Amino acid sequence: MWEWVNRPARSNDEFQRVFWRTLLLSLLYGLVAGAVLTAFGGLEKDFQIGIRILEFHEETPVLLVLAVLFLDYLLLIALEELLFRVVPYKCALWINYGKPDKWFIGLFVLISSVLFGFAHGGVDFIPLQGVLGAVFFLYFLKSGAIRGQVRRAFWSVYALHLGYNAGVLMALSFFASIARIFS
Repeated sequence: MWEWVNRPARSNDEFQRVFWRTLLLSLLYGLVAGAVLTAFGGLEKDFQIGIRILEFHEETPVLLVLAVLFLDYLLLIALEELLFRVVPYKCALWINYGKPDKWFIGLFVLISSVLFGFAHGGVDFIPLQGVLGAVFFLYFLKSGAIRGQVRRAFWSVYALHLGYNAGVLMALSFFASIARIFS
């Protein structure tokens, strides 16, 4: 894994392939893990909240919906990426005198991912959001942070996170529509 993270993309095409594969795998994992956790009652409350949010969007003026989506999907994702990727990475470098050591960084990936999962809804969310937090962190490292290109890596993982959230919103909207048809 460390060798993969350290190896820079040889071309822009390879960089794009890594982005799209990571996004697709994240969405697939999110759908499967979310379905499994929901089946066992772990995410039922979150699914119901998601349906209520979608119903809220249907009854609300478009400008208010756009403002909420702007705040949620643009500003909060940036804040999450700073708190759960950039700051832990910089702390790991600081502790190890500026050298990217796989053990320090691995420890911070683990801690950050657990906190990312917990921040998204508590202990129940660590198997879903925590794993996705680790995937996002590894992508952050791969997209340039490990080679000192933290700004580029920030924007890359920001785009990944934004794409993931947009995919989840579309999937949730689709499943909510199906639920309305059969209810």
